[in-house]
Amino acid sequence: RNVNSLTFRKGITLDEVRTFVLIFAETASQIKNRGGVKGILDSKGVTHIVVDQFKYGIITDDGQAEKDDMTSDEKALDNLVFTEIVNKIKQGGDLGDVNAEGVAAAFQSLMSGSYKKDAKSRANLAQMILSLDPSLADQALFASGGLKDAMSWSTARTTINQLLDDIGRGKPENRVHALENLAKMADMAISKNKDTTINEMVTRLNERIWFKERDIDVNAQIFDVLVDFFKALIVAYKHTAAMEIIRQIEKLDRTLDNLPDDKQDNYTRALKELCATSFVQASAEATVEVLMRELESDVMSIADQAMKILETLRTEQVVEQLLEGFKNDSRTTRNRCFQTLMAIGPKALEVCVWKVKNLDDPSMFPRRDTVGTLDDSAFYVARNAIDLIAKLGGASEMDVLRKAASDKDARVRREVLSAMPKVDATEAGHMAANFLQDPSKDVVEVAINTLGMLQDQSAAGKLIDLFYADPDIRAAVINALGKIGGKEAEELMLPATRFRFGGHLVQIYKTNEELRLLAIRNLGLLGREPARNALKKFVGRWTNPIIRPLFFPLG
Repeated sequence: RNVNSLTFRKGITLDEVRTFVLIFAETASQIKNRGGVKGILDSKGVTHIVVDQFKYGIITDDGQAEKDDMTSDEKALDNLVFTEIVNKIKQGGDLGDVNAEGVAAAFQSLMSGSYKKDAKSRANLAQMILSLDPSLADQALFASGGLKDAMSWSTARTTINQLLDDIGRGKPENRVHALENLAKMADMAISKNKDTTINEMVTRLNERIWFKERDIDVNAQIFDVLVDFFKALIVAYKHTAAMEIIRQIEKLDRTLDNLPDDKQDNYTRALKELCATSFVQASAEATVEVLMRELESDVMSIADQAMKILETLRTEQVVEQLLEGFKNDSRTTRNRCFQTLMAIGPKALEVCVWKVKNLDDPSMFPRRDTVGTLDDSAFYVARNAIDLIAKLGGASEMDVLRKAASDKDARVRREVLSAMPKVDATEAGHMAANFLQDPSKDVVEVAINTLGMLQDQSAAGKLIDLFYADPDIRAAVINALGKIGGKEAEELMLPATRFRFGGHLVQIYKTNEELRLLAIRNLGLLGREPARNALKKFVGRWTNPIIRPLFFPLG
């Protein structure tokens, strides 16, 4: 561009300057078709700027022939001229009065004109926009197609540095606008794998949430940017930077919880609400799915990092997905899900209780037959939810476990009974005694083992009755009585040391050598004198070659 003679008259307005500046962004044909520079200024009512001669590439107002001899270097120079003009305007007026849409349209015209095929010029054009305020940058740099993509990384880094400074100064609306633009630049930093810049952005944004920003609307925008940044980092598998974001929010959340009453006000309560909302928003389905896939990793460091992030989020969405993780075929993955849920604690307990309370809901726990047997995948969820309730909730969730103990699926009843000793030994004893008459032998065996583990002397009589009634569970009864001990248990096992005399019990042991060996082994655990004497005689007879054939005809 060449302005050979330019006069500014007293009384010039910013609108007139804007009209004049925008002429620099028009193509040759546009200026010519509109009657040249003088014609454009006259049509816009510009009376305080007089241009005697104006040359722009193939544009001339002095009647010379038109020719397009503009090179990329000349275009770069043009951009610098444009930048200097804008800077001069900024020194003497408020650029906020300039129509942002108009500037964006001017940039778009440049992009679709002679700049279209020139990547260098487009990059220079993007650099030029750095001189504009955030509102114009939003319209031109981020809204106009191709400008941001054409930007070199050095230019982008300069833009990011400027925006990082802008989020801490100026009016609240300007800070919000800078944050919006910073969020857009974050995508570029991630896509180009600029980890140093990413870490700088995370650090600067994290600093702002620690009581440095007093405007609630600006704070809300900061949290929004951080959450979007977090989700983008997770999807890009940049978990270290993502973890730093969510850890700082969690740290702030704990700090706000521990503030004394005299330090709490509307501002701190608003921050607390923003923290809670951020956790929920950060737990978006796509984000959690990526982290759940990481739990399947063979690399422990990757899985461990994913577990820590899920633990820090600790939202209902996360707990739901971790419970779904119990359907995974990998035992390692299921164990990682369980460990993470245990670390999450109260929120995991809350969701598990809700799940178990709704065992009858077919939409949550589908069943595969009229008997009420749960689908295997549904059972895996129910089983681990019951175990988590027992470990995290304890006696406070007794009613939930009692209700689950009456489920139609024998496997669920078995799991409740197995978990009950972790909650309350007395309640476990009562429940196990009741389950001795359960129609499922698996449940009965668990009940027997539970009574043995609890060493419930009052249950010895019931167990002995079961020994006679059901041959299939005799081994379980013997093991349980070996732990319970007492005279009744001893009398049941003593006949196992004999092959002759002793009535019905001797016959039972003679027909089942494995049961005999099991009874002898448990008899030794009792420690009572009659049991010791019987075992001594048994050993003596077995080792005597003369007496042995008389007492051990099968041996």
